[in-house]
Amino acid sequence: MTTPKSELPLTPRALTGFGRTAPTVAHVLSTPDLDIIAEAVRQVADASSHSPAHLRRGIVARGLGRSYGDHACNGGGIVVDMTPLKRVHSISAETAVADVDAGVSLDQLMKAALPFGLWVPVLPGTRQVTVGGAIGSDIHGKNHHSAGSFGNHVLSMDLLMADGEVHTITPDGPDSELFWATVGGNGLTGIVVRARIAMTRTETAYFIADGVATRDLDETIAVHQDGTEDNYTYSSAWFDLINPRRSWAVPPSAGEAWPSSISCRRSSPRIR
Repeated sequence: MTTPKSELPLTPRALTGFGRTAPTVAHVLSTPDLDIIAEAVRQVADASSHSPAHLRRGIVARGLGRSYGDHACNGGGIVVDMTPLKRVHSISAETAVADVDAGVSLDQLMKAALPFGLWVPVLPGTRQVTVGGAIGSDIHGKNHHSAGSFGNHVLSMDLLMADGEVHTITPDGPDSELFWATVGGNGLTGIVVRARIAMTRTETAYFIADGVATRDLDETIAVHQDGTEDNYTYSSAWFDLINPRRSWAVPPSAGEAWPSSISCRRSSPRIR
Protein backbone atom coordinates (compact mmCIF):
# COMPACT_ATOMS: atom_id res chain seq x y z
CA MET A 1 0.00 0.00 0.00
CA THR A 2 1.43 3.36 -1.02
CA THR A 3 1.11 6.59 0.90
CA PRO A 4 -1.01 9.29 -0.80
CA LYS A 5 0.96 12.29 -1.99
CA SER A 6 -0.64 14.58 0.55
CA GLU A 7 0.37 12.33 3.41
CA LEU A 8 4.16 12.23 3.07
CA PRO A 9 5.40 13.03 6.61
CA LEU A 10 7.59 16.01 5.69
CA THR A 11 9.05 18.45 8.21
CA PRO A 12 10.65 21.80 7.22
CA ARG A 13 14.16 21.98 8.63
CA ALA A 14 17.20 24.20 8.12
CA LEU A 15 20.19 22.11 7.01
CA THR A 16 23.88 22.81 6.46
CA GLY A 17 26.99 20.89 5.56
CA PHE A 18 29.67 20.04 8.13
CA GLY A 19 30.94 23.63 7.87
CA ARG A 20 27.62 24.83 9.33
CA THR A 21 27.36 27.74 6.91
CA ALA A 22 24.74 28.87 4.38
CA PRO A 23 21.74 26.98 5.79
CA THR A 24 18.80 26.20 3.53
CA VAL A 25 15.35 24.95 4.47
CA ALA A 26 14.32 21.58 3.06
CA HIS A 27 11.32 19.30 3.50
CA VAL A 28 12.84 16.47 5.56
CA LEU A 29 11.45 12.94 5.38
CA SER A 30 12.55 10.97 8.44
CA THR A 31 11.17 7.44 8.60
CA PRO A 32 12.43 3.85 8.88
CA ASP A 33 9.69 2.78 6.42
CA LEU A 34 11.35 2.05 3.09
CA ASP A 35 7.96 1.98 1.34
CA ILE A 36 7.35 5.61 2.29
CA ILE A 37 10.81 6.61 1.07
CA ALA A 38 10.19 4.79 -2.21
CA GLU A 39 6.85 6.57 -2.60
CA ALA A 40 8.58 9.92 -2.10
CA VAL A 41 11.10 9.02 -4.80
CA ARG A 42 8.29 8.06 -7.19
CA GLN A 43 6.42 11.28 -6.51
CA VAL A 44 9.49 13.35 -7.31
CA ALA A 45 10.21 11.31 -10.44
CA ASP A 46 6.61 11.80 -11.63
CA ALA A 47 6.43 15.50 -10.75
CA SER A 48 5.19 17.93 -13.39
CA SER A 49 4.89 21.68 -13.64
CA HIS A 50 1.58 21.39 -11.78
CA SER A 51 3.08 19.48 -8.84
CA PRO A 52 3.87 21.12 -5.49
CA ALA A 53 7.13 23.08 -5.54
CA HIS A 54 8.96 20.72 -3.18
CA LEU A 55 8.36 17.78 -5.53
CA ARG A 56 9.82 19.75 -8.43
CA ARG A 57 13.01 20.47 -6.48
CA GLY A 58 14.22 16.88 -6.45
CA ILE A 59 15.13 14.54 -3.61
CA VAL A 60 18.47 13.74 -1.94
CA ALA A 61 19.55 11.41 0.85
CA ARG A 62 21.32 12.67 3.96
CA GLY A 63 23.17 10.76 6.64
CA LEU A 64 24.84 12.44 9.61
CA GLY A 65 25.66 15.66 7.77
CA ARG A 66 29.46 15.35 7.85
CA SER A 67 30.03 16.28 4.21
CA TYR A 68 32.14 19.43 3.90
CA GLY A 69 30.03 20.68 0.99
CA ASP A 70 26.28 21.15 0.73
CA HIS A 71 25.37 18.18 -1.45
CA ALA A 72 23.29 16.65 1.38
CA CYS A 73 21.15 19.80 1.40
CA ASN A 74 18.29 20.53 -0.99
CA GLY A 75 16.79 23.93 -0.37
CA GLY A 76 13.07 23.88 -1.09
CA GLY A 77 13.12 20.19 -2.02
CA ILE A 78 12.95 16.87 -0.19
CA VAL A 79 15.79 15.51 1.93
CA VAL A 80 15.54 11.92 3.16
CA ASP A 81 17.01 11.52 6.64
CA MET A 82 18.60 8.08 6.43
CA THR A 83 19.54 7.75 10.10
CA PRO A 84 16.30 5.92 11.07
CA LEU A 85 17.46 3.05 8.82
CA LYS A 86 20.06 1.84 11.31
CA ARG A 87 19.66 -1.91 11.61
CA VAL A 88 22.70 -4.18 11.68
CA HIS A 89 21.24 -7.23 9.96
CA SER A 90 24.17 -9.59 10.47
CA ILE A 91 27.90 -9.76 11.14
CA SER A 92 29.81 -12.94 10.39
CA ALA A 93 33.12 -13.68 12.08
CA GLU A 94 33.58 -16.56 9.64
CA THR A 95 33.19 -14.59 6.41
CA ALA A 96 34.14 -11.15 7.85
CA VAL A 97 31.06 -9.62 6.19
CA ALA A 98 28.67 -7.11 7.76
CA ASP A 99 25.16 -6.64 6.34
CA VAL A 100 23.80 -3.27 7.46
CA ASP A 101 21.30 -0.56 6.63
CA ALA A 102 22.69 2.55 4.99
CA GLY A 103 21.84 4.68 8.03
CA VAL A 104 24.15 2.72 10.33
CA SER A 105 27.03 4.94 11.45
CA LEU A 106 30.61 3.77 11.27
CA ASP A 107 30.74 4.21 15.04
CA GLN A 108 27.80 1.83 15.45
CA LEU A 109 29.30 -0.62 12.97
CA MET A 110 32.71 -0.54 14.66
CA LYS A 111 31.25 -1.22 18.11
CA ALA A 112 29.06 -4.03 16.77
CA ALA A 113 31.89 -5.66 14.81
CA LEU A 114 34.71 -5.59 17.38
CA PRO A 115 33.32 -8.50 19.48
CA PHE A 116 33.54 -10.59 16.29
CA GLY A 117 37.21 -9.68 15.84
CA LEU A 118 36.38 -7.37 12.95
CA TRP A 119 37.23 -3.76 12.18
CA VAL A 120 35.75 -1.18 9.81
CA PRO A 121 38.02 -1.34 6.74
CA VAL A 122 38.14 2.42 6.17
CA LEU A 123 37.54 5.09 8.83
CA PRO A 124 37.70 8.82 8.06
CA GLY A 125 38.48 11.55 10.58
CA THR A 126 35.13 10.98 12.32
CA ARG A 127 33.14 7.84 13.04
CA GLN A 128 29.92 9.87 12.82
CA VAL A 129 29.40 9.01 9.14
CA THR A 130 26.73 6.67 7.79
CA VAL A 131 27.51 3.67 5.61
CA GLY A 132 25.40 5.20 2.83
CA GLY A 133 27.31 8.46 3.08
CA ALA A 134 30.62 6.58 3.11
CA ILE A 135 29.63 4.92 -0.17
CA GLY A 136 28.18 8.04 -1.78
CA SER A 137 31.30 10.06 -0.98
CA ASP A 138 33.68 7.08 -1.31
CA ILE A 139 35.44 8.22 1.82
CA HIS A 140 39.12 7.62 2.51
CA GLY A 141 40.96 7.06 5.75
CA LYS A 142 44.52 7.19 7.00
CA ASN A 143 45.05 3.74 5.45
CA HIS A 144 44.31 4.85 1.90
CA HIS A 145 47.76 3.78 0.71
CA SER A 146 47.19 0.24 1.99
CA ALA A 147 43.42 -0.34 1.74
CA GLY A 148 42.05 2.13 -0.78
CA SER A 149 38.76 3.94 -0.24
CA PHE A 150 35.50 2.70 1.24
CA GLY A 151 34.02 1.58 -2.07
CA ASN A 152 36.76 -1.02 -2.47
CA HIS A 153 35.24 -2.94 0.44
CA VAL A 154 31.57 -2.90 -0.59
CA LEU A 155 30.52 -6.38 -1.75
CA SER A 156 27.01 -5.37 -2.80
CA MET A 157 24.43 -2.68 -2.14
CA ASP A 158 20.70 -2.18 -2.45
CA LEU A 159 19.94 0.96 -4.45
CA LEU A 160 16.55 2.69 -4.49
CA MET A 161 16.26 4.21 -7.95
CA ALA A 162 13.96 6.76 -9.56
CA ASP A 163 11.40 4.10 -10.49
CA GLY A 164 10.81 3.47 -6.79
CA GLU A 165 12.29 -0.01 -7.00
CA VAL A 166 15.26 -1.38 -5.07
CA HIS A 167 18.01 -2.96 -7.18
CA THR A 168 20.85 -5.06 -5.75
CA ILE A 169 24.11 -4.23 -7.50
CA THR A 170 27.64 -5.62 -7.19
CA PRO A 171 31.10 -4.45 -8.28
CA ASP A 172 31.56 -7.30 -10.77
CA GLY A 173 27.99 -8.14 -11.76
CA PRO A 174 25.87 -7.11 -14.75
CA ASP A 175 25.22 -3.74 -13.09
CA SER A 176 28.89 -3.07 -12.31
CA GLU A 177 28.87 0.27 -14.16
CA LEU A 178 25.93 1.41 -12.04
CA PHE A 179 27.71 0.15 -8.92
CA TRP A 180 30.85 2.17 -9.60
CA ALA A 181 28.83 5.21 -10.65
CA THR A 182 27.12 5.01 -7.25
CA VAL A 183 30.41 4.73 -5.34
CA GLY A 184 31.49 8.35 -5.03
CA GLY A 185 28.41 9.42 -7.00
CA ASN A 186 26.96 11.64 -4.25
CA GLY A 187 23.52 10.06 -4.60
CA LEU A 188 23.02 10.89 -8.28
CA THR A 189 22.15 7.28 -9.21
CA GLY A 190 19.69 6.71 -6.37
CA ILE A 191 19.57 6.16 -2.62
CA VAL A 192 21.70 3.43 -1.04
CA VAL A 193 19.46 1.69 1.50
CA ARG A 194 21.54 -1.35 2.50
CA ALA A 195 25.04 -2.71 1.95
CA ARG A 196 27.26 -5.71 2.55
CA ILE A 197 30.73 -4.68 3.71
CA ALA A 198 33.93 -6.75 3.72
CA MET A 199 35.38 -6.07 7.15
CA THR A 200 39.01 -6.25 8.30
CA ARG A 201 40.06 -8.88 10.84
CA THR A 202 41.64 -7.59 14.03
CA GLU A 203 42.58 -8.82 17.49
CA THR A 204 42.08 -5.54 19.31
CA ALA A 205 40.83 -1.99 18.93
CA TYR A 206 44.20 -0.64 20.09
CA PHE A 207 46.95 0.69 17.86
CA ILE A 208 50.66 1.21 18.26
CA ALA A 209 52.24 4.13 16.43
CA ASP A 210 55.71 5.26 15.46
CA GLY A 211 56.21 8.97 14.87
CA VAL A 212 58.74 11.54 13.76
CA ALA A 213 58.87 15.34 13.90
CA THR A 214 59.82 17.10 10.70
CA ARG A 215 61.17 20.62 10.31
CA ASP A 216 59.08 21.81 7.38
CA LEU A 217 56.79 20.80 4.53
CA ASP A 218 59.63 19.67 2.28
CA GLU A 219 60.92 17.23 4.89
CA THR A 220 57.39 16.00 5.57
CA ILE A 221 56.83 15.24 1.88
CA ALA A 222 60.20 13.51 1.72
CA VAL A 223 59.23 11.25 4.63
CA HIS A 224 55.99 10.39 2.84
CA GLN A 225 57.94 9.38 -0.24
CA ASP A 226 60.84 7.45 1.27
CA GLY A 227 58.91 4.17 1.50
CA THR A 228 58.61 4.09 5.30
CA GLU A 229 54.82 4.15 5.32
CA ASP A 230 54.71 1.04 3.13
CA ASN A 231 55.49 -0.95 6.29
CA TYR A 232 52.45 0.43 8.13
CA THR A 233 48.69 0.13 7.78
CA TYR A 234 47.98 3.78 8.50
CA SER A 235 49.86 6.99 7.83
CA SER A 236 49.08 10.53 8.95
CA ALA A 237 50.76 13.93 9.05
CA TRP A 238 49.79 17.23 10.64
CA PHE A 239 50.97 20.79 11.25
CA ASP A 240 51.82 21.13 14.93
CA LEU A 241 50.91 24.44 16.57
CA ILE A 242 49.90 23.16 20.02
CA ASN A 243 52.83 21.04 21.16
CA PRO A 244 53.65 22.32 24.68
CA ARG A 245 57.34 21.56 24.11
CA ARG A 246 57.49 24.18 21.36
CA SER A 247 58.41 27.72 22.41
CA TRP A 248 57.56 30.81 20.40
CA ALA A 249 61.24 31.15 19.58
CA VAL A 250 61.10 27.88 17.63
CA PRO A 251 59.33 27.72 14.25
CA PRO A 252 56.22 25.50 14.03
CA SER A 253 56.92 21.90 13.12
CA ALA A 254 55.08 19.14 11.34
CA GLY A 255 54.39 15.65 12.56
CA GLU A 256 54.23 12.24 10.93
CA ALA A 257 52.84 9.05 12.46
CA TRP A 258 52.47 5.47 11.24
CA PRO A 259 49.97 3.46 13.32
CA SER A 260 49.20 -0.23 12.95
CA SER A 261 46.81 -2.43 14.88
CA ILE A 262 48.56 -4.49 17.50
CA SER A 263 48.50 -8.17 18.34
CA CYS A 264 47.16 -9.17 21.74
CA ARG A 265 50.16 -11.46 22.08
CA ARG A 266 52.53 -8.49 21.78
CA SER A 267 50.49 -5.98 23.75
CA SER A 268 51.03 -4.85 27.30
CA PRO A 269 49.28 -6.65 30.19
CA ARG A 270 47.06 -3.60 30.63
CA ILE A 271 45.73 -3.89 27.07
CA ARG A 272 45.35 -7.66 27.29
